[in-house]
Amino acid sequence: MRLHDYAPRPAHLKWLLDSDPAIRWQVMRDLTGEAPNAIAAERSRVATEGWGAQLLARQSPAGNWGVGPRGWRDDLPQEDRVLLITLYSLVALMDLGLNPASQQARKMIDRVHKRLVFKRLNNRPFLHGETEPCINGRILGIGAYFKEPNDELAHQLLRQQLEDGGWNCEAVLPSAKRPLSQRSSFHTTICVLEGLLEYERAGRKSASVTRARKRAEEYLLERRLFRSLRTGEVIDVRDGDRCRQRKPLEHTARSPSSALVQQLPAALLILFLPQSEVHRNSGLHFDGIAIQ
Repeated sequence: MRLHDYAPRPAHLKWLLDSDPAIRWQVMRDLTGEAPNAIAAERSRVATEGWGAQLLARQSPAGNWGVGPRGWRDDLPQEDRVLLITLYSLVALMDLGLNPASQQARKMIDRVHKRLVFKRLNNRPFLHGETEPCINGRILGIGAYFKEPNDELAHQLLRQQLEDGGWNCEAVLPSAKRPLSQRSSFHTTICVLEGLLEYERAGRKSASVTRARKRAEEYLLERRLFRSLRTGEVIDVRDGDRCRQRKPLEHTARSPSSALVQQLPAALLILFLPQSEVHRNSGLHFDGIAIQ
């Protein structure tokens, strides 16, 4: 069945529209075909109502979003936790569709631009990126969406693309415990792929960037987004690069399939993923329209 052959069920649309502005404006754009001015009006509410407004309100004057929940990533220095929570918050604001031209978005990203740095990298500005491609892919997208495209960061990521078409932080970070990886990571590849797409949307299309993006898309499609190319099984990150047969209720938030569920827009998950995958991996149900 092709995507455009599917007609959303009225009950699903009603449930999605009876929600946050961040969901409503995307449903109006992608599913109900509302007029552009109506979509823009609804999208503008992301900055002043609901999840978007709540997240914006949690940014400190220093530009960050704090250290995260108590006990979260205590293995990291506090500075790294602060920057990681900031990264996640900025990605969330992008995904919610905060209009980058809004007054609230300008104030938010100016704080980040002027006040956040990687101290361990000689105070390199946050939006200039760091060393890991998973982080830099996100930062490339954030900068292109909210501020301006970063050509140097994009070219750095292109140089780090692996032979199989994707990216892996373990391919660029030396370790005494393991050699540099020659195989890509689903997570890192998705992070970079989304960053390159946003970079292109910001007017930086080029043959080299498009070629790299298409190679990464093929990497994921060949593996059906979350399966082993060799065996076809759903991979399990608890086994590193190996995969194993999972039990029906074995998935956790650490599994790639579940991570994919967390990253895709809720509207697409509800309406278009096969029911068996949705039910088994995320707690989403077609008939009950419920999220566990």
